[in-house]
Amino acid sequence: MGGAGHVGFSGARRAGGGVAEMPSVGDAEVLVSFRFGSTQEEGQAFSWLRASGDWADLYNLIPSAGYGVQVHTNSDGVKLFRATGGGGRTILGAGSIAQVTSAKQWLRFRVEGNALMVKVWTDGTSEPSQWELVLNDSNGPATGVYQIGFSRSGGKGQKDVYFDDLTVTDLTP
Repeated sequence: MGGAGHVGFSGARRAGGGVAEMPSVGDAEVLVSFRFGSTQEEGQAFSWLRASGDWADLYNLIPSAGYGVQVHTNSDGVKLFRATGGGGRTILGAGSIAQVTSAKQWLRFRVEGNALMVKVWTDGTSEPSQWELVLNDSNGPATGVYQIGFSRSGGKGQKDVYFDDLTVTDLTP
């Protein structure tokens, strides 16, 4: 993953994140590859669309506004959130993805109108033909940017996630 973005920390550090430099958009889809350094200890990778471009929480994980998808390092669970300001978030729904691994994986996350859609698959396998999680929400922001975050839930070992192959597509006609 040459040239990949990297969020990593050890010891007392708990999290980090980044904000894309892009115009604010409404309907959008992100396609990004990611790879966890390890699946032994729990960590969470976040991708946000229609995000506010700032961080409302102490750990650079939750923007003031936006829709986010969370993938865990050691479970097949995926969650969709709406940021609620002040570092808060509302879980809109949860589902399962095919597999979590330390191999390169792909995330496709779309926010179009009130629909939020997610699918995750391992590099070298076919992209799922159906969305693995589909929800509707009309209480989120109308526009925003793309943001990423990564955190750990415990332990003191090194935690890493690598993001690459990032494409954010504006779906607005």
